[in-house]
Amino acid sequence: MNETPGKKDGAVLSLVDDIPVMAWLAAPDKSITWLNESWFAFSGILLKDEQDTGWYKRIHPGDETICLNIFDLAFTAAKKFQFKCRMQDKEGVYQWMYIKGTPRFNANKDFAGFAGVCIEIQEEQHAIINLEKALAEKDLALEILRKELAEINSEHKRHNTGLESFTYIASHDLQEPLRKIQAFSKLILNKEAENFSAKATDYFSRIISAAERMQQLIDDLLSYSSTNVRDIFFKPTNLNAVLEEVLQNFQEIIEEKGVTMQVDELPTISAIHFQFIQVFNNIISNAIKFSKQDTPLIITIKATEVVAENINAVNEVKAGKYWHISIADNGIGFDQQYHSKIFELFQRLHGKNEYIGTGIGLAICEKIVNNHKGYIAAIGQPDLGATFNIYLPFIV
Repeated sequence: MNETPGKKDGAVLSLVDDIPVMAWLAAPDKSITWLNESWFAFSGILLKDEQDTGWYKRIHPGDETICLNIFDLAFTAAKKFQFKCRMQDKEGVYQWMYIKGTPRFNANKDFAGFAGVCIEIQEEQHAIINLEKALAEKDLALEILRKELAEINSEHKRHNTGLESFTYIASHDLQEPLRKIQAFSKLILNKEAENFSAKATDYFSRIISAAERMQQLIDDLLSYSSTNVRDIFFKPTNLNAVLEEVLQNFQEIIEEKGVTMQVDELPTISAIHFQFIQVFNNIISNAIKFSKQDTPLIITIKATEVVAENINAVNEVKAGKYWHISIADNGIGFDQQYHSKIFELFQRLHGKNEYIGTGIGLAICEKIVNNHKGYIAAIGQPDLGATFNIYLPFIV
């Protein structure tokens, strides 16, 4: 210890003298009255050289004004204080220090000065250096990302241009000759059927059937491409009304097959109306198509509120509340290992001779749900049915 403490504080200060933290005592007039050995180890200067305000000169000139103002105000108010500054060590090098002081009071509750500590925070300097390095690396990464995004945007524009060209071709160049094939084939079959052999009639029937499949494929591709439209506005959409509109289109086949619809109250969401007509239409159409011949079809539609943390079926779900809309049936189902494949473009789990379709309907559903910042997943069991789970955020 630099100076012998008074008897009253001697025992306490003796304990503090050996701790690896710079400790100090100051009188009410701000003069330093005691410093421990750690202070000497840092500064190389004894108490007699620091005890008044000599320690001020150890503060870095750039930190002196603000730090000493805090120090002076704390003594005036007799309140705790803390600040960070650079202080010069015995080698003449400035080190960052964390300085903290607590007021002391005597038995009469009169202000008796401060007790405090100074802690080296070299770690903080290392953190600052590391932060600056990380920021520099981040700037470099951002620049690389900007270039990559520019390339992606350029590729996206080329893709959109190609998609627009395809849409034009599908709308005009492909459909016109296809309509003529259909029209003339039906005309020949109707007018000349009596002159044909059974084999020729079968051939023309196959031509008409193939043309109809081609027409359906073109219509589905156009529908798939139209889900990218950006100038369509979201607006409050009552899903009950959307579903009712869809069920009206299926009314005849529902009655014919004896389909039972079990529907809960559905929410109103911010959506593109006609796109959700497509979602309900495609999923319900699938349920009817893949129903079992010997079992009456039951389609159950429910809606519940969930939070993102409870959505286990989909990865990387963003935080917040979601509407969970489930559409379940008791049809032929599917093997769960194909739960992702069924949403891929042109993917079919059954041969075209078993069930008609283009393999685009569910891909359209996924794209529409993604457009609405939502998620869709499917759960299936062979011979037990399928459930399509749609998660839509409360606010799009």
